[in-house]
Amino acid sequence: MADTEITPATVEQVLLNGDLSKLNPEQRLSYYQAVTKSLGLNPLTKPFDFINLNGKLVLYAKRDCTDQLRAIKNISIVISSRETIGDIYIVTAKASTP
Repeated sequence: MADTEITPATVEQVLLNGDLSKLNPEQRLSYYQAVTKSLGLNPLTKPFDFINLNGKLVLYAKRDCTDQLRAIKNISIVISSRETIGDIYIVTAKASTP
């Protein structure tokens, strides 16, 4: 059985370098659950994915993550404009809290 404890040295590496590849699968799951819990998110909805970015394994917040956070923080979004310039689609939005 693999060690699920995250050592202080590993936490330091993750926090300083942002690279989760140093964690084994059980530690990654523990880290994932700790992050979702700290934000008040439901981990069963899979609000994050692990992705490789610039040579590092990182957590990527998916739409479900942002939707949950907006609901928790009572943030509303209003789209004020949409336009297409060439191949680029530009959306301007305003976020507000009560």
